Amino acid sequence: TYDARGHGESESPKDVATYNWRQLGQDMSGLLSHLNVEQAYVGGASMGCATSVAMAIDSPERIKGLLLLMPPPFPEAGTTDPEQLSQELAGVRQMFEMFAQLIEKQGMKGVLPLMQQQPMFVEMRKTNPEMSERLMRVMAETNEEGAPLAIRGLINNEPIDVNRFSEIDMPALVVAHGGDPIHPMKSAEMLNEMLPNARLYAVEAAGHFMENPDEMLGVINEFLDDLDKS
Repeated sequence: TYDARGHGESESPKDVATYNWRQLGQDMSGLLSHLNVEQAYVGGASMGCATSVAMAIDSPERIKGLLLLMPPPFPEAGTTDPEQLSQELAGVRQMFEMFAQLIEKQGMKGVLPLMQQQPMFVEMRKTNPEMSERLMRVMAETNEEGAPLAIRGLINNEPIDVNRFSEIDMPALVVAHGGDPIHPMKSAEMLNEMLPNARLYAVEAAGHFMENPDEMLGVINEFLDDLDKS
């Protein structure tokens, strides 16, 4: 695993322009080069999912297969007009800009109450309060210097080029859940439809995989086993 720029133990460049999907994909590819790994299974959840897609567009030869979990919002396929792109993502940008401002003013303690109101976390508190508490502790350790930079860069710089999704022809597993506006089912369905060799595993309830981690691991292992057999 790796920490994206602005996260964990990685550096947090001050230039917001360096936080864009293509750069993050290049960072991921650069890690493989640093480790002398020619090709690997690549994937992630949310931001890590989009980063993996960006790497697949620019460096497909380095990827054996993709694990795309909880995709974030994407613009509509076929959209090329900058103004239309801006309108499509306006709601997402507004929500994440609010998160960035809260982190700057109050630290993660200002964001956690809002996150706890998201459907995934509401359901998780009911069914698995221990898991919910553990996840909140992990989120509380977010890099408070880098997070606002990363948020603003990724929501305001050029969005990922969905019109190139059809070029991503390596095997891909897309995993999604419903009821989560930060990770809409619509994005997962777009990936499944546009990637030639994708398979989709989706459930209705937000937080389902948090409560049933063995189920997700089983789906991932089945996907990887199928690739090893082919």
